[in-house]
Amino acid sequence: MPSHTASASNSDGSLHGFINIEEKTCVPMKTVSSPTLPKGQYSHINGANASLTNTAENEKDASNSDSSLTTEVDIAIVLPMTKMQIAKNLVIICTSFFLLFTAFHSMLNLQSSLNKEEGVGTFALFLACLFTMISSLFLAPVCIDRLGQKLTICFAMVPITAYMAATLYPTWAIMVTASSLCGLVIGPLWAAQSSYVSVLAGYYAKITNTKLKDSICYFFGIFYMCLNASKISGNLLASVLLKQDENTNISMTSKEIEDCVANKQEAVDNATTLERPDDTTIYTICGTWIGLGIAGMIVLAFLTSVNADGDNSKKRKRGSLCSSFLAAAKHFWNSRLQKILIPVTLYYGILNGFVVADFTRSIVGCTVGIQAVGEVMLCHGIFNTISAALIGRLVKNFGHLPFFTFTIYGHLFADNKDAAFGSYFMLEATGYITAMAYSALVSTDIKLYILLILLVFSVISYYTVEYIDRKNNTHKDADREKV
Repeated sequence: MPSHTASASNSDGSLHGFINIEEKTCVPMKTVSSPTLPKGQYSHINGANASLTNTAENEKDASNSDSSLTTEVDIAIVLPMTKMQIAKNLVIICTSFFLLFTAFHSMLNLQSSLNKEEGVGTFALFLACLFTMISSLFLAPVCIDRLGQKLTICFAMVPITAYMAATLYPTWAIMVTASSLCGLVIGPLWAAQSSYVSVLAGYYAKITNTKLKDSICYFFGIFYMCLNASKISGNLLASVLLKQDENTNISMTSKEIEDCVANKQEAVDNATTLERPDDTTIYTICGTWIGLGIAGMIVLAFLTSVNADGDNSKKRKRGSLCSSFLAAAKHFWNSRLQKILIPVTLYYGILNGFVVADFTRSIVGCTVGIQAVGEVMLCHGIFNTISAALIGRLVKNFGHLPFFTFTIYGHLFADNKDAAFGSYFMLEATGYITAMAYSALVSTDIKLYILLILLVFSVISYYTVEYIDRKNNTHKDADREKV
């Protein structure tokens, strides 16, 4: 705790106060005429505690009876973390998610191919997405409010690991239960992660005196570089463990390949390339998934807890489930920018659903073989990782306008991150569910047309949001100059 020492007033009424701050990172701000913190782009970090030093000086000529008194207020923001601690916590959360999602991405891309009998794999993905949508809207705000980001993430990792273990015995009862529980925690997991990284970015922006939106893009760029790297390791893992014997011959006619790509259900069901591997291989890969999930939880134990408002020194107000849901619903209903971003978020969800349910099964697994899914998605992960690393840097020079990333949520809705990120993942899950729902009903070419149309609307809505945001910031800057 910081120690505070102040001197008494001297005879002429001037105050000479000082504050000694220990073991905290202080970021000096410009001199202002009021002890009230200015409302700026960092005002959402309520954890910042202001230390005020009031100084009064007499005029140099002591004989002048009309000596004037000047008062200056120097504001220093006391942050709960140093720059080194911020880096440490970013590394911890990145490592934890890398381990967990190395396993999860590997399982996700293989789910519709490994468990294609009666469509149990695809239906399990559908249920996971359905409950993700529900949890994002109902549970994400209240979980973060009552547990904090760290415990929310840690508890969420348990059902996710259990869902991966369910592949050992993919019966309808086990898969339905495991996927439903997994979906219930994915919403809070991603909302808590996004909120935590945003808080770290806010601390970093204070210390380095950089723009918050640039800091958020930089931190999310690092995080998603690590997360996308887990796609590389996860798909590499799947490729190695599911590699077929060299003497296995896969021969398909051009008609069979065409039917697979067109997503004709009969061709997919009868494809010998999608046969489930032997039990030994399944036990090996599932055991690896479970081990990686547990390792991710162990690493997360070293994460420093902060609350969603950026203050780890104060207890958060705990609201009821109803009040948290109403707050999230109110934010979604009242926020014009949130509504405009709906096409962007839906497009991202439908695109991911197409990749997981259709691309991996119909286009890759059915035509080339289940062992090739990991190899093809490995390339996908490599380029995702490279782009995530580059965007975090390029945004400093070119702004975030050219880059379509949900880090804009951390910038636009900085004052209500929990509800905003919950709404984001709810909409993304809605898109994912939509893709799963028509996966077996619509041909591949129709799905591609749907994605193309959504992409056009997404670009229009994104640039509309950028225009409104820049216009609002211009007006705010003009108002400050007038004051």
